[in-house]
Amino acid sequence: LSQAESLFYYKGGEKKCLAERFKSYCTCSENCCGDKRRVNCDFQGFSQRPKYIKGFRGYKKLDFPGAKNCGKRRKRRDTDDAEKSIILPEDGQNAIYEYTPDQNTGFVPNWPTNSGITEAKARSECDKGLRNSETGKICLKTVNGFSISDLEEQCVLDVQVLDSIEVATESAINTLTDQCEEITLREVNKYWKRDASGELQPPQEIENSVCPNECSGHGKCLNATCSCDQGYISTDCSIKEGEPPVMYGVAYDGLCDIRSQDCVRTRVVGYNFIDSPNLKCQTSQVKVSDKPVEELGRTDSDEADLLSFAELSCPLPRVPVDIDYAKTPGTPVGGFFIRLSNDGVNYSQNKSLLLVYDSKCMECTKTGERTCKWKAGTCKINNYCFAQNDYNPEDWCQVCDVARSNTSFVKRLVNQAPVFKLPRAPLKIFKGQKWRYEVPVQDPEKQPMKYEFVGESHGMEISSAGVITWTPREINETYTFTIKATDPCGKSAEGRFSVETRKCYCEGNNGGYCEWMLGGSNCRCPDDGCQAPTCTIAKEARVCAIKVVKEKDEEGSSNGTIIAVVVVLVILILVAACGVLYYLHKQGKLNLPMLSESSGKQTEADQNMRYSNGKLVPQAVMDYEGKMEERKNKAFVEE
Repeated sequence: LSQAESLFYYKGGEKKCLAERFKSYCTCSENCCGDKRRVNCDFQGFSQRPKYIKGFRGYKKLDFPGAKNCGKRRKRRDTDDAEKSIILPEDGQNAIYEYTPDQNTGFVPNWPTNSGITEAKARSECDKGLRNSETGKICLKTVNGFSISDLEEQCVLDVQVLDSIEVATESAINTLTDQCEEITLREVNKYWKRDASGELQPPQEIENSVCPNECSGHGKCLNATCSCDQGYISTDCSIKEGEPPVMYGVAYDGLCDIRSQDCVRTRVVGYNFIDSPNLKCQTSQVKVSDKPVEELGRTDSDEADLLSFAELSCPLPRVPVDIDYAKTPGTPVGGFFIRLSNDGVNYSQNKSLLLVYDSKCMECTKTGERTCKWKAGTCKINNYCFAQNDYNPEDWCQVCDVARSNTSFVKRLVNQAPVFKLPRAPLKIFKGQKWRYEVPVQDPEKQPMKYEFVGESHGMEISSAGVITWTPREINETYTFTIKATDPCGKSAEGRFSVETRKCYCEGNNGGYCEWMLGGSNCRCPDDGCQAPTCTIAKEARVCAIKVVKEKDEEGSSNGTIIAVVVVLVILILVAACGVLYYLHKQGKLNLPMLSESSGKQTEADQNMRYSNGKLVPQAVMDYEGKMEERKNKAFVEE
């Protein structure tokens, strides 16, 4: 076969989920007829072929490490089998393999086999084994036209290839059981009968014969379940009570790389496993170095999960390797001896070693005396692994540089200063609006920076994230400022910026506000009936209910303040002058001309005074208030 056709060739690549949707199975309600007859379907088949299931404990859900509870060990108090999840161990890069065996042309087996079995003997033993098996007897009697000829031919071929009558016959009987079971369960009209309560049931005689391996000769088959003889256990009664499992070893050469796997559980391969709550893994921690491993004596036991007839998932009591740098010394390699038990009491005689290591700086042997040693060209700092140019997790400015030291961090030699991307033209902002501006600077090594003003800040503030905030109070002004950005290692750069303040002519009009656009400002009018440039112009066929925030004109406000000050000063001068004149008059040093009440004439000072709201006020004050009233846009409604 070519590599494309051979199942033994596998190129490592993207992992894909090959699981298929469960097929649904339907049953009809036989107690009703006509339109009341119902068909019930569910997904409890879990296999395409129906099975006799009695005393079934429920399927366990298999979750992959990517599941939500990946990396977590199951709590001991979680005893609900229906909700129990088995988390498959992470297989890491070891599961992606290239298998390119030598291409052998093979050979055609001949009779007799190497052990002397002839074709006639093989055919006789296969026929006898099939016909005399409990399942064979019942099926040949119950199922009309059931034939074992094809099974017999396959059995003979298996004997020729395997050179074993026992293995070939056992395989043929299991196939016969599957075929008989499927026929009797699918063909309801032919083989099902009603029980005393009127419910349809599959043939009881078949149900009492389809046990695994016919209970290995150490039990009786009842309701598709083996009832084992005293001293034997397991689903097929093949294991003696108290007999521990046999271990072949830990998967993937007994190595777990903490850089590619979580190493909280591992696969163990063996046989004679019993799926029961007492199936246990025992771990004993070991010390690993460049010398043979040393067992430390401490042991832990935990419940194992049966993955298949030849594979278990064993949880580890702890991950013995540290990769998160800390002040306390780390552990770059560790491991456990693992033993197995079916009853939690009797453990396997043989044990297998699992080594957990940090591949960044450790190399471990796969065969012989299992040892681990440091990789060349790496750093061992406080017993933690670092590759060349790895930085100190607590100080980015320190790195692993083997040429200078492989046991401590040294100062980083290569470091680039921050880079500013300055705007081509001055920035534009509007008076009264809060300005937020993120300083356009980046650190080439993607490190955080510190920001500060160099010189005048004009009341601006800058955050630790490099965002400037400011609310300008003046218009038509240009402000220049400089920002300094510094990386963790002290490299810095400066950027100089200019910003111009502008007046927004729609600010406050019907909720209007300005945005700076290329070439000028753009007025935004939230009110659907109003439009730019001032948010006071009605759109076609729409109504613009004009409202403004009561605010004095910039220029008018300034001029009004000056006029008010002048008026107050004039009044004070007049009052003072009148006081002096009155004093001089009392002293007889000055005669003041008085107006006759009947003459109706006024002095010049009186001519400059007018009544307003029942009060005598200077004419200048009344003129100022009149001008301010004229400045108000009569179309605006004050708020």
